[in-house]
Amino acid sequence: MKKSFLLPAIFLGLVGLVVVAVLADTSRLLDKEQQTLNLIETQMETQEQRLISSLEAYPSLPEELKKLIDEYKQSANRTDRLSAFQKLSIASKTSLAQFADPENVMGRSLADEILGAINRHRILDEDFQKCNRSVPRN
Repeated sequence: MKKSFLLPAIFLGLVGLVVVAVLADTSRLLDKEQQTLNLIETQMETQEQRLISSLEAYPSLPEELKKLIDEYKQSANRTDRLSAFQKLSIASKTSLAQFADPENVMGRSLADEILGAINRHRILDEDFQKCNRSVPRN
């Protein structure tokens, strides 16, 4: 090999190594972001189940909420599940004002649990949306 080709060959080899390193690092970062999304999704489902359990523990639950709980339980995919949860959380907040007795300690405790699950789910959903925007889709 001539000396005139040696320097460009070394340069191209180094550029190739840098490209491979960047691609490997990008792949690692995307895997980490996907793991974060999966963790947030799992935590969201936990808060959804927390709300359902709290509502089902409420004595004399309004019929509207029972129907929304059934709709949630029958949801087939993530989009349907989140839509059903959204309806359920809105109806829960509205109903709490009507049937929760502020003098009843047990009732206040359940109301706190219900509102806590809804609030925590909202925060997790915001985190999910932020993280999801940074992960490119195929």
